[in-house]
Amino acid sequence: MNDLHAPLGVDRDRPAADAGEGTTDIVVVCRANAARSPLVERLLRAALDAEAPGEHRVRSLGVRARAGEGMAAGARAVLDARGIPSSGHVATLATERSLAGADLVLTAEARHTDAVVRLRPGLLMKTFTVLEFAEVVQDAPDGLSTAELVRWASGRRPAVLLDDPRALDIADPVGPDAAARFADLERQLDEPVRAVVRALAGRR
Repeated sequence: MNDLHAPLGVDRDRPAADAGEGTTDIVVVCRANAARSPLVERLLRAALDAEAPGEHRVRSLGVRARAGEGMAAGARAVLDARGIPSSGHVATLATERSLAGADLVLTAEARHTDAVVRLRPGLLMKTFTVLEFAEVVQDAPDGLSTAELVRWASGRRPAVLLDDPRALDIADPVGPDAAARFADLERQLDEPVRAVVRALAGRR
């Protein structure tokens, strides 16, 4: 088994709760579901709740999550400094069942996109890296539903593909000098998150 997909903890393998009629389900995925994906999840959730309350549910998973672990301290610090709740996060493994119901999947790296599609091939046209999706949707028409926006973005994906797909990856900030790495991550995510929120809320 490829070590990228090897489960490291007990998988609470259950489908996500129904997002509710008229509510879209956005899933953010990284490796461990401890730093990048929960940070993007909380940033997106806070902004979408302000711009389009009740229209979107945002959750996160990890392709090698240790089920039950909490959020990395650096991610909590970024959220706390912005006044965004950081408590209550529990790492959850990405599986075929936990990805069920996703209307849009945003990943930290291209290899996480590959992992998602291997787990659930039907998500091929709905899965992008965060930076890829943010780049594509900057030119999206106003007023699209999430389903329409995702279809629109999928058809324009080749326009942002580069010789090195890793150029659209978000580097893992966990490691030596984590404070500086999380500060870099916060700056890197700022405009992409804004672009994604503008597009999902139908406002440019």
